[in-house]
Amino acid sequence: MRVITIVSLGASAVLGLGALVVAKTVLPNQSKATAAAAGVARDEVAVVVASKDMKYGDKITAEQLRLVRIPADVAPQGAFTNVASVLSADNGGAPVVLVPISAREPILPAKISGPGARPSVAAEIGEGMRAYTVKVTDVTGVGGHALPGDRVDVVLLRALPGGGDTPNFVSEIVLQDVRVLAVDLNADLASEKPASPSTATLEVNVPDAQKLSVAADLGKLSLALRRTGAAEVVTTTPVRNNVFTGGGGGAPRPSGVARRPSSGGGAILIIEGDRRGGGSRPQAAASPAHRILDVEIDALRADAAPLLREASRLARADLEGPDLSDQDLAGHDLHDADLRGACLRGSSLLGSDLHDADLRRADLLGADLRGADLRGARLREALYLTQTQVGGARGDRRTSIPVDLRRPSHWTD
Repeated sequence: MRVITIVSLGASAVLGLGALVVAKTVLPNQSKATAAAAGVARDEVAVVVASKDMKYGDKITAEQLRLVRIPADVAPQGAFTNVASVLSADNGGAPVVLVPISAREPILPAKISGPGARPSVAAEIGEGMRAYTVKVTDVTGVGGHALPGDRVDVVLLRALPGGGDTPNFVSEIVLQDVRVLAVDLNADLASEKPASPSTATLEVNVPDAQKLSVAADLGKLSLALRRTGAAEVVTTTPVRNNVFTGGGGGAPRPSGVARRPSSGGGAILIIEGDRRGGGSRPQAAASPAHRILDVEIDALRADAAPLLREASRLARADLEGPDLSDQDLAGHDLHDADLRGACLRGSSLLGSDLHDADLRRADLLGADLRGADLRGARLREALYLTQTQVGGARGDRRTSIPVDLRRPSHWTD
């Protein structure tokens, strides 16, 4: 028994020593191999980062940059890998910061200017958008408080023709919720200092750029600054200056119309049909002038609208023209188009090309024809065409208009 016990103890000791040797030699080598494999999977690359915050327009110097090593799989695509390549990105001149860069942020080509460039608005324009500049003043430019990155509405103030000695103005919203890209030459998104502006550059799509081009020629544009985060688009109607004229208490009077003294017996002449015996002989009736001024125009319009719509339908019934009512057709190419009997009621045709278009018996009630090209267009039988619409458009001697309208003096021969 003693021999067996001694042998067992001896074997245990040998096995223990063997395990200790394995732990001391084999396992450390495996750990090193695992670490080496991990090092291969996480190769590091050199990336140039900012050593301190840099703002829009700063010229980059070597002191503002430093080189760091980061895992290759997390390095930004296109990042500079040495300081010299950053400093030579502008053909030997110092590149310029186009967007604010924070400390320890990698330097990317899109964030600095290219060869010979300076801070560019083009880098800020969104996909499918354009930069369009409008003239403003310290008043129409919101006192200089509209800064790059803010959002504004664009308002047009224009004079209507036929106002006589008293100006007849109308104000309309042209665009809503438009982003300001730059004010004068300042396109810094981090800018916080208001300044008296002379121009404002707005980010718009192509049709809106066309609208601004026409609107700038029609009158004066101004900006209305929106609250931060406000994105609502509201339905508006044009506001005329007669809203602000007239005395207190009563309905607004048209501009330039004065009340006669009551002692003077002021009256107007109303011509009515003589209904006695079913005849149609005109009959004159005197009525106080203020009765006309107190008429509710909106109520009359609501009563007349169904009748005008039905009359238009009957007049166009045999033509089967397209229904283009309330459409945004601003800047569209409609030259030589067959629009006979078309319903263009309430549509925006700002700056549209309608030269040589056939608009006979087209319903143009409320259509916006400002800046539209009507050269050679056939409008003689157009429905509900007004002098104001004709005056706001462009035409020539070939343009035919209804006989009761005057040919504008600015139309070409």
